[in-house]
Amino acid sequence: LLARLAQGHAARLTVVTPNRRLAQTLTAQFDSFQTKKGLSVWEAPDILPFGSFVERLWEEALYSRLGESLPLLLTAAQEQALWESLVSESDLLSVAQTAAQCRDAWRLLHAWRIAPAGGSEDAQAFRRWAVAYEARTRDMTDAARLPDLVSGFLEKVETPGTVVAYAFDIVPPQTKDFLA
Repeated sequence: LLARLAQGHAARLTVVTPNRRLAQTLTAQFDSFQTKKGLSVWEAPDILPFGSFVERLWEEALYSRLGESLPLLLTAAQEQALWESLVSESDLLSVAQTAAQCRDAWRLLHAWRIAPAGGSEDAQAFRRWAVAYEARTRDMTDAARLPDLVSGFLEKVETPGTVVAYAFDIVPPQTKDFLA
């Protein structure tokens, strides 16, 4: 893999990892590989965590003919603020922490393509907040929904020649659309 990455961007190879830490580690290994060959300069390898890869594809579409039809992509801070505004209407002591947990749950629901279900009091509260969040973000998208949006126009944007899924042990259904 490191030898293929050493071919540079002309090889049109992108390595996608499950998280940012692994992308950084693989990049450091590549740098060490290049240094051991006696090189002092080289092209940076195209190694990205999955979320950044999907965002890049969205940006590719944003600056194409598809751009005017794409929804606004919320930042992590905007997502958090929206969740906090919804959660703050409840009698909770830790609004920010609860909102962060809601964001995590929202991301998991979308990654695994499951619907929020009733059950405990907490699950019912999350379901209400999720419905309200979805209503407030009707003309927008967030990191959790972005892969589903991008997979709908994947064939209309420039993609790498080869995408290598590196070190994924469990691949959620939402991610499989990009790595299959």
